Amino acid sequence: MKVMQIVPVLNYGGIESHRYMIAKYHDPQSYELMFCCLKDQGMISEKIEALGYPVIYLNQDVKIPNFKLILVLYRLFKKENPDIVHACASEANFHAVIAAYLARTPVRIAEEIGIPRQSKKAKVIFRGVYALSTAVIGVSKKVQEYLIGENKVPPRKVKLIYNPYDIERYKEYSNHLNTKKSVINIIGVGRLVEEKNFRMLINAFAEVHKKHPELSLTIVGDGPLKASLQNQISSLKMQDDIHLSGFREDIPALLQKSDLFILPSKSEGLSIALIEAMAMGMLVIGTDVGGIPDVIGKNRSMGWLVPNDDAESMSKAIEEVICLSTEEKNTISYNAKRGVVEKFSPYKYMETLDDFYKKLRHE
Repeated sequence: MKVMQIVPVLNYGGIESHRYMIAKYHDPQSYELMFCCLKDQGMISEKIEALGYPVIYLNQDVKIPNFKLILVLYRLFKKENPDIVHACASEANFHAVIAAYLARTPVRIAEEIGIPRQSKKAKVIFRGVYALSTAVIGVSKKVQEYLIGENKVPPRKVKLIYNPYDIERYKEYSNHLNTKKSVINIIGVGRLVEEKNFRMLINAFAEVHKKHPELSLTIVGDGPLKASLQNQISSLKMQDDIHLSGFREDIPALLQKSDLFILPSKSEGLSIALIEAMAMGMLVIGTDVGGIPDVIGKNRSMGWLVPNDDAESMSKAIEEVICLSTEEKNTISYNAKRGVVEKFSPYKYMETLDDFYKKLRHE
């Protein structure tokens, strides 16, 4: 069996890291695996190639619709003759599923990583795309519900498979259990875009900082809002307390130095950064959107959920975490670590994905 993974880009980010983990934890004896990047080479594609898996670069414009890209993919599928085409993200889903259908690829999988803001026209278009697919993967319960409710995908075609985290990457780092250290260093990780809503986090942090001036906030990531967020920090006169660190590859080391992880997203599929923080036993706060409740749960045994885009509720949650006793912190840290290891292990993920491939191929 030959499986071809299709993604728009392989530079850095959640989708890209997920594909790297598929390559890293794949059993070469189970089936042949290869990757196709609709654009050009990036840092994650180099890591995948270093593991011995081929990556094809198409150097195409991924904006929907690009009929030339559909033709290029059609020719690629005819040449490589994969048994399964597994596309991920809207641009790849649109172009690759159509091309694979035209090329008569036996199994065509679209994977939806979040809840997109689609117009009525886009919803109709993607209903057609999903109709041409053999199956559609949703990475969280909310995404699964969206696919069935908004895109009208038949429930029998929708498969819930949670994204994994890189368990091996975190083995060398000590966790946060049995620590008596106060909550001082707060960290957020994500692209600097509107959906991640770091603007709200900065405002919430600034409010808490008035009572707890010892606190610091580091936001790890890059993106188009960097200058705007820096201006916001300057206007609050908090340049010494809030730091935009840019893109970093040493996330585990940064998490180890931090005491509280916050994910303030307005929209989220399934955050690997959140899962990784919990895998280290960190205290976490997230907004009640998308796949975040799938990770944290709703009873505060593993972390805190706050309403979407609510700076006041975020401030109160930060305050509550700060006031925890050592025993309470350790209990929540233990629950968080155990919960994500059981639910988001890459070994469990690969077993589920491989079984799903085999089932679809033999139906």
